[in-house]
Amino acid sequence: MRDAAATDPDIAALLEETDAERLDRMRHHAIFLHERGYLRSGVSVSEVTDVLWTCSSVELYDLLVGRRGWPLPRFADFLANLMIAELLPGQRHDEAADPQGST
Repeated sequence: MRDAAATDPDIAALLEETDAERLDRMRHHAIFLHERGYLRSGVSVSEVTDVLWTCSSVELYDLLVGRRGWPLPRFADFLANLMIAELLPGQRHDEAADPQGST
């Protein structure tokens, strides 16, 4: 669809609309998680929205499953681990390397 959008204005508009709708849904999820206190300290609703939007993109699926041949269970585990590490409380790699948070 992205390839077709490069030459077809109607498809480009549809793609822009579906991306915006997906971003809005991910923002709704981010607000839900934030309001209930599920997120790690210091992560903004905007950052959560971006992470969820990226993780739900067809491009990421295409890269790992379509092009690199990842099995679906591996892809699902990757997404879950990525979102857990980035969004939920617990020790992240960068926090373990610098517990004071000064970079």
